[in-house]
Amino acid sequence: DRVLAGVLLLAASPVFAATRQTSWPTRQSLAHAAREWTLSAPMDSPVPWLASALVLIGCVAAARRPRLRWLVLAHAAAGAAFVLVAGSDGPVARALSGPWYDDPFRFAALLGVTAVPLAAIGLEWSATAGLRAVRRFAPGVRALPPQAAIGSLTMVVALLTGGMYAGANSRVVATWYQGQSLAGHAELALLERLPQLVPAGERIAGNPWNGSPLASPLGNRAAVFPHLSGAGDPARALLASSLNRAADLPAVCGAISRLDVGYVIEGPIAFWKGDHRQAGYPGLEVEGHPGFEPVDGGGRLTLYRVTACSGAGAGWT
Repeated sequence: DRVLAGVLLLAASPVFAATRQTSWPTRQSLAHAAREWTLSAPMDSPVPWLASALVLIGCVAAARRPRLRWLVLAHAAAGAAFVLVAGSDGPVARALSGPWYDDPFRFAALLGVTAVPLAAIGLEWSATAGLRAVRRFAPGVRALPPQAAIGSLTMVVALLTGGMYAGANSRVVATWYQGQSLAGHAELALLERLPQLVPAGERIAGNPWNGSPLASPLGNRAAVFPHLSGAGDPARALLASSLNRAADLPAVCGAISRLDVGYVIEGPIAFWKGDHRQAGYPGLEVEGHPGFEPVDGGGRLTLYRVTACSGAGAGWT
């Protein structure tokens, strides 16, 4: 019953509507995605050859132990989900991946959940197999105890892989997130000054893609739009489309009053430029519009005080 309720929640709840409507086009074939999962190198990341071999050995070793077969099945199931989402835009793939933005990167992250324990099992099997070979072919040689052999092999693997591919992992992260930042040093300084600029109890509106949601954790002031996407109420929808018309559209002042909006953070977007969802907030471009007074700035962000609706904000009189 709980599983069914969870499936229905993901499939029908408006909370997940934005995620279900997002679709990333496939960039590879099903065969290519399957090869990536098999080699523990999803999304064109460098192949960790030694770790990949240990995972495959771990799959065989775990499959031979009844208590561990579930782990092999879980690895296969996660791999099937990744392959389907990464290599297909069909209805089955969309139904499966909708709650996760149809994003193969999110499914690729499942690799670590199963591959790490499988690699550990593969390392243990390799160490014990090595001990058996020593005892069989060189009975006069004193072999290490099993625990010492496993520990020694672990150190060898760590040395051969440069700390389990730490350098390669950092390069992958730097490649995918190069130049992708919600806020730089100047913007962060402005956000951290918010307690001195914005009275307590007043909320800050801003296009969530320009870094304004960081007003909450960094400036202790609530953001009207705290997430990059998601369903909003009618008042927020009106502000997103028409806040800059507060001086001549009375309904906007009503929304401002209901949400206790006293300030706006405006500035160009530097994170994932071109994402179609960024265009959903034209009303938050307030520069040059009557009823908005610049207060402070930092980098590409400017803080404006809403003056178009006297008494609308929480701290106004």
